[in-house]
Amino acid sequence: AQQRVQSVRALPETAGLTVGVFAASVGAGVALAAAGSEPAIGRADHLMVLGGYFDIDTYVASVGGHAQRTDRGLVGWEPSDEVKERFPPAVIAAMGDERDRDIVRSAFASSGYESALSRLRDLSPRGRAVFDRLSPRAVWSTVAPPVFWLHDPDDSYEPLAEAYAAQAAPRSGRFALIVPRLVQHAEVGAATKGQDPLFLAGEFARLLGFTLDVLRIAG
Repeated sequence: AQQRVQSVRALPETAGLTVGVFAASVGAGVALAAAGSEPAIGRADHLMVLGGYFDIDTYVASVGGHAQRTDRGLVGWEPSDEVKERFPPAVIAAMGDERDRDIVRSAFASSGYESALSRLRDLSPRGRAVFDRLSPRAVWSTVAPPVFWLHDPDDSYEPLAEAYAAQAAPRSGRFALIVPRLVQHAEVGAATKGQDPLFLAGEFARLLGFTLDVLRIAG
């Protein structure tokens, strides 16, 4: 993403234009983390994400513990089969030594959310550095571009709690979150079946307002 932003900015056709970054799912979390450490992404005019995670610790805990933390406490959350198949091996492979890999394996195999978080606290400094490098949480206060975040309320790839955690975290830059049912993580419109026309009109209005905000920033 860093190189792509640099390449786009260098094009004669983009001279004087705004340049933003769009990312989805796990890639959204990685892009947000990079915005705090990679200069080109950090100087983007706006960041727009669909889904995504805010803290890889809590994301691992949600996948391993099948739960997410909300203002009502822990509630059940079932990750998709794709997440359960692909995410754990990717995180385990990112660890630099076998002890940290074993800790991450045990977190994914834990009996609950809090148990998974507890196990991740035993990561070595090197392992912790990897987690922090992958977590927007670790650099959130330094992410300068406006962030526009869409998140499916029934997302089975990243729990909605991750978006709310980002919204609540201290940061001086602009942050806009919309939780629509018209735009789903895996497919568009599945949650609209059988809905009242007034509900659909309201959802369209929210999406339109969100889109206009992005367009105003994008010029």
